Amino acid sequence: MKTFAKAFFLVLTTALYPLLSVRAQNAADSLRKAYDFAGAIELCEKQIAATEDSLELEMWDASLILAQNGLSMTDYCLEPSVVARVCLPLKDFQLFYPMPGGTWHPVPNQLDPSDYDGLAQAVYIPRNADEIYFSAPDSLTGFRHIYQTAFQDTLWSAPTTIYGMITEESNEIYPMLSPDGRTLFFASDGLYGMGGYDIYSSTWDEQNRSWSMPVNMGFPFSSPYDDFLYYDTPDGKYSIFASNRGTSRDSVYIYVLKYDSSPIRKSIDQIDKLRELAALNPRTTSTIDNTSALRSEIVNSPEIQEYSLQASLVKALRDSIYRFHDQIDVAEMQTRLNDAIKSLQRLEMNFLSSGINFDLSSLQKESQRQVVGTQSGFTFSKNEPGGAFSLEFQEPEPQEEEAPQDTRQRTTSRRTRTVKPIEIIKYNLIITPANGRSLTSSAISTIRRMTSNDIIRHSEDGVVKFKIGQFNSSDQVQMIIDALEQCGETECSIQEETITVEP
Repeated sequence: MKTFAKAFFLVLTTALYPLLSVRAQNAADSLRKAYDFAGAIELCEKQIAATEDSLELEMWDASLILAQNGLSMTDYCLEPSVVARVCLPLKDFQLFYPMPGGTWHPVPNQLDPSDYDGLAQAVYIPRNADEIYFSAPDSLTGFRHIYQTAFQDTLWSAPTTIYGMITEESNEIYPMLSPDGRTLFFASDGLYGMGGYDIYSSTWDEQNRSWSMPVNMGFPFSSPYDDFLYYDTPDGKYSIFASNRGTSRDSVYIYVLKYDSSPIRKSIDQIDKLRELAALNPRTTSTIDNTSALRSEIVNSPEIQEYSLQASLVKALRDSIYRFHDQIDVAEMQTRLNDAIKSLQRLEMNFLSSGINFDLSSLQKESQRQVVGTQSGFTFSKNEPGGAFSLEFQEPEPQEEEAPQDTRQRTTSRRTRTVKPIEIIKYNLIITPANGRSLTSSAISTIRRMTSNDIIRHSEDGVVKFKIGQFNSSDQVQMIIDALEQCGETECSIQEETITVEP
């Protein structure tokens, strides 16, 4: 009887183990998403010590790294000034960004043929652009990468990835250039982060003619949820990004923050403070001047200012009816709206009869756009989506078997010229963790105090290693190695990497 009971218990335990493991994994994810990173680390380490299954270990190692990253990032928190936030449908949230209308082109399209791909809803093509950055799935792996194409003579260059092997096994979405074109912002689900999509920035190196290693923008721009589409307004006033933290799966929040050119970072270790910061609640209800972001294309004159004021009234009335229909006299508000529209139409007739020359259609669209968020002082006005487009590309460069004197033939639409690639030496830090599985919290904190470069985990012949890079000099790497030895991480080495860049 005892033998039967023991066998039955063994069978029952074996059958329930996967279920218990999934529940434990969900618990760890819940702790991490509740910003209790220390609790998630403790649970992950407990599960790692209790299992010998290789697949289970890999899963728990991945969860542990996310929790450790989250805990490390809380040492360098930002406290941005939040102007406004609004919850919008995922399907067209990008149309509410204060950007020119007709620049967001829904998928599928020529650049991104995917019919629907989760968060990636559209491709941004600036007006009169001579360069386009976009995200699209790789035809072989299916991972989404960032591609770049530039207008040359009469054709667009064949799209090429800008990060190559750095982001080979992760997805990158919503690339967006800063107003000066020197910084590229994007979201990734596979670089150093605390889970989901985090927001990263990369700066253009004019000397090397390449983009720098992406750097996580930190908490609270990045969170355990999906954070994406970071955008600095051209007027230098605001930074805007989207996130699905605290929303349903078909919605996102858009956050508007005051632009800060020199942000101050601080350590926050209280969970309730982290949750409060992650909520990004607006701190002011005063009127915010975002007219330059919303109407930068409209000519400034007394007549058009009057029209714009009347258009603003129309938008405000529409917004009030839309948002507060259960709290107001809708019939009275609709009458006021109709009167305002008639006044707007009279102004249009006056413009036409007096011969004032301007793009009336732009103002008409401005007055008809859906608006939300006026109660916060920052108006989110819905733009028109872009239509179908067609770009003519150059043929991709043929792969040559030999390149005498280390040169390659580059073919453009009008001429052929010989180009000699530039070779640049970069340095990486390679760490083989002392416990064979993961870096300790003290090691991660040490690394983060000395660099913001990404920490990438990989395996070589079954041995877990961590790669931190890239650095411009070996001395930078050696300084980190010296500090890590004090934390017990003695298996560190410097890896030299040669990068080839076309001029």
